[in-house]
Amino acid sequence: MEYNEKFSKFFEKFKDEYIRADEEWKRMLLDIARDFVEKNRDFVMHHPLISYWRNFERSIGYSREQLYKEYNWKNINLYFHVPFCVTKCSYCNFHITIWNRFKKLHAMRYLKKMEMEVDAFLDEVNIFNVKTIFIWWGTPSFLDDEELTTLLKMIYSRFSHKFDKAEFEYTIECNPESVTKSKLQIFKEFWINRISLWVQSFNDDVIKNINRTYTEEDVLRTVSLIREEWFGNMNIDMMYGLPTQEAGEMRSDLEKIIKMNPEHITYYPLYNYEESTFGRMWKKEDNIEEIYSFYDILAKSIKDAGYIQYWREYFAKDESLIHHYQNNYVSNRHLIWFWHSAYSFSGKFAFCNTHDFKDYMLWDDHIRKMFEYHAKFYDERLFVIWSRNLKIDKKWIKNLDYMRWKLELAFMLWFIDERENDFIFTEKWLKYQEIFTHTIL
Repeated sequence: MEYNEKFSKFFEKFKDEYIRADEEWKRMLLDIARDFVEKNRDFVMHHPLISYWRNFERSIGYSREQLYKEYNWKNINLYFHVPFCVTKCSYCNFHITIWNRFKKLHAMRYLKKMEMEVDAFLDEVNIFNVKTIFIWWGTPSFLDDEELTTLLKMIYSRFSHKFDKAEFEYTIECNPESVTKSKLQIFKEFWINRISLWVQSFNDDVIKNINRTYTEEDVLRTVSLIREEWFGNMNIDMMYGLPTQEAGEMRSDLEKIIKMNPEHITYYPLYNYEESTFGRMWKKEDNIEEIYSFYDILAKSIKDAGYIQYWREYFAKDESLIHHYQNNYVSNRHLIWFWHSAYSFSGKFAFCNTHDFKDYMLWDDHIRKMFEYHAKFYDERLFVIWSRNLKIDKKWIKNLDYMRWKLELAFMLWFIDERENDFIFTEKWLKYQEIFTHTIL
């Protein structure tokens, strides 16, 4: 059964039952919906996974150059993907390549290919400014000093004159064991002003079980080094609900991250990707209740420590430290991704590269397919992606009447409230966000 149809059929029956139910049965139905969604969903929240959107209309007759011209006069958010990792984490389904003895050759060839892709974009797009840059998945900090300098120098030489100084955010992802003083100095030299550290857990046994290659001691050393080198905007990524991770260990991790006091905390539950090792070997339904219960604990604890919550999983010390790249991404702003398997979004079109690493390295014109959004389905994507935030500004919605109809069940469940200028997501939604999203699908 097609992905959207599966959830449409479920929530049609759910709605009929919910209308007739008393309060006790309504609570039970909500738990049933939670379990159904968690056992059947894939990760559709953050990325425009086009295969799930039956409402995309394939555009015919558009070239890459025409798609790129959509970016003129726009604020652009840039994404650069570094696909190399030492190991593949057990929860990961991203497109990565494991280091081997040919690491240096692979890395430098890949960076050269990315440079060619950037230059092809700049041949067509000249008048724009850059709001944010994000260098992410797999592990950019595993590049050595020479490779990092090559990548960052290329980005700087092509885009530094386009940086929007008023709201410029430049983030790089790092793994604790691969951060060195020399790399931090390279980051600063090329204007990186935000570091995101993938920690996930402080428990050495849990870290080992998810196939990561550092220890709590490495994390503490790296955080201290980042502070010594003056980076005043650090995010730390955490996870909960991992296999073998007991309630006491989750609470311990929470206490340690709050005590560490980073400027930003990202705290995700385990997402059970079908293509991941966990997805193939472990059934998430074993701890769905535990995951949902722990969310209440972590959200309250982090907010009590003085953080503001602006996404379900995102907490910042103050509004100046909100992660602008993610906010710009989910609000359908202009986004261009440079890497194999990349999806980019111009506000009118979505288009993607080949998913095959070898094809990307060999094929010059590597846009694999492109789509044009119908206006009302543009709004659906906005609500699915933006639903991790706490509100949606009505000015971004193209068809309010259509969305009010699509949101009927969400209103009934008191997941969302309509105000004069916004749709506000309620406290109840924060806990059951995945259910809300799939009522729209």
